[in-house]
Amino acid sequence: MLFRSTLLAATAHDGIYIVTHGSEVASFGLVQHHAPQLSVLGLPPDAILIGNCVTLPDHRNQGLYRLALNDSVRLLRARNDQPIFIEVHPENRPSISGITRAGFRKIGAVHAAIWFNQFVYRQGRWHRLKKS
Repeated sequence: MLFRSTLLAATAHDGIYIVTHGSEVASFGLVQHHAPQLSVLGLPPDAILIGNCVTLPDHRNQGLYRLALNDSVRLLRARNDQPIFIEVHPENRPSISGITRAGFRKIGAVHAAIWFNQFVYRQGRWHRLKKS
């Protein structure tokens, strides 16, 4: 099977990566520059955040997530030197495996919920998300 990984820029700041198999989308994820949730995650304000990644069921267990991360990071590094982080649910073992195999390491855990990209529920309290 031949898969192709592409990093598409949706705007000057954000984008999406897509892995295709022929004309079929197999995997995708968001690539955000200056994402509002960086402050919630305790990350630098100039960081690039990869998240909301999905590999469709028919294409799982084929290393596509790792392929997409490797390609995206290579292209992002060629464009700038901002730090790159990935957010993942702590119980999503397949994603964590792909992230680790792509050369990333765990730096911490944040227990928070972000609603409507506006409100944060953390440590029993609601906060308004700070926009950059």
